Amino acid sequence: MSVALEFLGPLAGAVIGKGGATLKGIEASSGCKLQLSQALAERYLPSGLPNAAFATSYRTVRVSHGRGDAAALVRACEELVRVLRAEARRKYGQAEGGVKMVVTNGAARMLTAEGGGGSP
Repeated sequence: MSVALEFLGPLAGAVIGKGGATLKGIEASSGCKLQLSQALAERYLPSGLPNAAFATSYRTVRVSHGRGDAAALVRACEELVRVLRAEARRKYGQAEGGVKMVVTNGAARMLTAEGGGGSP
């Protein structure tokens, strides 16, 4: 099972961390595999944010767990969102907007089941 988080390209450095430390740390603490994409073309501009402050590229990080552990996916995504919000607050003075989560229907059912670890 996997999910994807799409976020503003200029925040990618915080997701990667110095020498890949942030990605590696989230992988180690959650047991998930994280794969960061190259920049994507502009897809949307977050409402309410100063659009001039944002580059027109977006990045995606795919979070997967070989055994389909929904709780591990939730932990990894929570940590990624925390990192992205902190960096957005640091760079733009605002932590809201600019992150989109993409999941399949099956993954959504598992992620929203009681405790994040239920079965569909």
